[in-house]
Parts: sequence; C-alpha cells; structure tokens
Amino acid sequence: MSTIPLRCSLLSFTILVLIGGALLRAADIPPKLPELLEQIRTAHNKIQNVQAQITCEIPDEQVTFYKNVNWGYDHGKEYVEGAHIFRESDTSRDYWLCDFKFAFDGNRMCLFRRDHRQPKVPTGRITSLEADVFRCFLTPNALLGYDIRNDGRHSVIDALAKAESLTVQPDLETVNGRACYVLEAIAVDRETDPKDPIYDVRLYLDPERDYRVIRLDKFFSFPGPQRFKALVRRMDVLALEKIGDVWFPVKGEVQCYSPQTELLPGVKPEDIANLPPQEAIQKKTITIKFLQPKNVLTIDPASVRINQPIPDEKFTVQFPHGCLMFDEFLQEGYTVGETPRHLTTPLPLNPLPGASSTKPTILAADDPAPSHQPSIARNSAEQHNRPRLWPYAVGIVVLVLVAIAWTIMFSRRRLAGSDHLAPK
Repeated sequence: MSTIPLRCSLLSFTILVLIGGALLRAADIPPKLPELLEQIRTAHNKIQNVQAQITCEIPDEQVTFYKNVNWGYDHGKEYVEGAHIFRESDTSRDYWLCDFKFAFDGNRMCLFRRDHRQPKVPTGRITSLEADVFRCFLTPNALLGYDIRNDGRHSVIDALAKAESLTVQPDLETVNGRACYVLEAIAVDRETDPKDPIYDVRLYLDPERDYRVIRLDKFFSFPGPQRFKALVRRMDVLALEKIGDVWFPVKGEVQCYSPQTELLPGVKPEDIANLPPQEAIQKKTITIKFLQPKNVLTIDPASVRINQPIPDEKFTVQFPHGCLMFDEFLQEGYTVGETPRHLTTPLPLNPLPGASSTKPTILAADDPAPSHQPSIARNSAEQHNRPRLWPYAVGIVVLVLVAIAWTIMFSRRRLAGSDHLAPK
C-alpha cells in the first residue's frame, strides 16, 4: 500500500489548518484607525433622527425615576417629556411627582415642570443648552455614546475628532459577552474652559452590530502610569435590537464613581506641595468608590422610530398661562400672561453652552463623596422666581412687629392705670 496519497492528504490538511488559523487570527486583528473611524461614521449616519419611549430605574433602591416618557433627537436637537415618578420600595404603587418637559431646539433650551404636590404653580425657564439636564435624565443618547464630552451633545464620531490622540488596541476584549475593538481617546475636551477637568475615554465597539458602543469608560486625564485609572463614569449597553437595518440599544446602565487618592508609602504632603498637579498625582494611589447606585435605562423597542420626521414643536415648550418663568436671555422673570419684570440684579449666564455647575472631583480618602442624584428642582425656575415673594414676607414681618409693639404699649398703659387706681 502506497503512503504517497496519505502523505499528500496530511500535507493538504496541514495547509488548510494553517490557512484557517491565519484567517481566524486576521479576523481578530482590529482594523487600522482610519478604517475604524469610517465604520463608526457609517453607523452614525444610519440614524438621522430617532424617537422612543424610555423608562429609567434605580434597581438598588427599588425606585422608578421616570416611566414611559417620550424622547426624541434630531441633528443636535433633543427633547424629553413625561412624568417624573417615585415608586415606594415596599409597594408597587407609583406616586406621580410632577409633569415635565425639557427641550432644546438648537439655539435655546426650555425647561418646564408642573408639580403634583404643593405648590402646584407650574414653573419654567428659558436658557442656553444645559447638557447636564439630559445627562441627569438618562436618555438613549447616553447609550449611543453622546456623553463623551461635557460641553454639549456630541456624537461619538464628532467627539473623537476633537481628541488630542486616538489609539486602537491590538487585541479584542470581551465585554458583556461580545468581542469588542478597544479605542482609546486622550483629552477629548482639552479646548474647553481651562478651569474644567480634562477627560480620557475608552470605547468598546461591537464590530458585528454597527460598531455600536458596548461600554464607555470615562476617566480624569492623567499622564504616565496613572492614565486610565481615575474612572468617573461607566456606561454599559446590555441589549441591542435590530430595528430596520439599524442596531439600536434598548437597555443599558450608567454607574458614576468618585476617584480617591492617598499618598504613596514614604511620601509626605510637603514632598508634593510645590509639584504641578500632573506630577503630584504620580506620588499617589488612586482608588475608585461608587458615587451613586446604577441607573438603568430601558427603551421600548416597539416605540422606536428611526429617520421619521419629528415636528418642530417637539423641540420647544408652550408654557401655560400662570407659569412662573425666568428667561436667561432677557434676564427677566415673569408670569405667563403678565407683563415681564426686569430683574435689578441680573443672573449670570453660563460661560459656555452646556457648562456644568457640578463637575466630578477627585477626593482625598477622608473626604465625603458629594451627592449627584438627579433632581428636577435644580432645573426649574423656582430659584429665580423666589424673589417675587420677598415683599409679602417683609410685609408679614412688619405687621407682626407692629402687633407686638401695640400689644406691649397697651399692656403698659393698663399697668399704669392699675397703679394709679390702686388703694394707698
């Protein structure tokens, strides 16, 4: 029996195995940066506008933050409207706290709230873009990666274009059961206000599902060994569904963190007192502490409408008669239906559209972590309209003081009369 055919068969099999292995390894090699960015851009361009119904919950506290509210986005314009509710942890009953709508039309932002508790007077505000509002009220844009920067609403591809540098990691990583390309971006917002923190981000992209972001980690930007250690925010996409020809996130979660620092063993505070911050941080260890419970966002797949016209009125608010208002462009507070009242002390406008009034901070180990729980009250016009009540308060105080003075005077007269009539 000849061994030549057997040897040929073994050689052919070996060659096929080597070719197959090479193809598999090639499939695991991430594309070069320009190719990857083009894939991200192509996926981004599939969604020109979108509408959906969304629900946000805080499972660790058994709280429903809002349920089945309407949301929409169209080329930078965005709105969210519905009811902000609270579900008791020991019951299944929902307590409706207020109706709200936040809308940005590309130039100005309108915020409206009608509280179901006292006082029930609706409040509103007109201002420049406040990106923190949409960041606190978690929306699908967060799951699409639009929170890379702090100064507004930027798509992933637009935010990456502003980064100081981009790097594609050579190996794939498995995240949430998916093999992902890893893209690292350094200093994604260096050109913003110098007083604001600078951030790095690490993106995990699913090449089999429109290169959607599966995980987005955001870090304080530190050089050298401390790079990608000071984590402040993590977004995980837990589920995507194919709607038409678009892979769209339908469930995700966001977790915020508070980086804390401690001096390395042997390092004293005076050793780093005169060092620049970027050098001083190298003399410390960084540990991460949970800042607040996870917020879980669920999108109803049946409600998702992609690339269908959205009426312009969705991106503004028709404030009702009697609504207490403050217009930051006009620097006027007024009640809808009445003559506007000019403020004697104008309130300062944000230095940048979307500038955040509360930024993440690095804390020392013994510092208490600040609370970043979202609150509609912070975004209402109540704070600006409270000065309208001071004349009433002053009037009440004056009346009380007059009554007290009159009572004292009357009492003294009675005592004087009693002394005069008393028997000697």
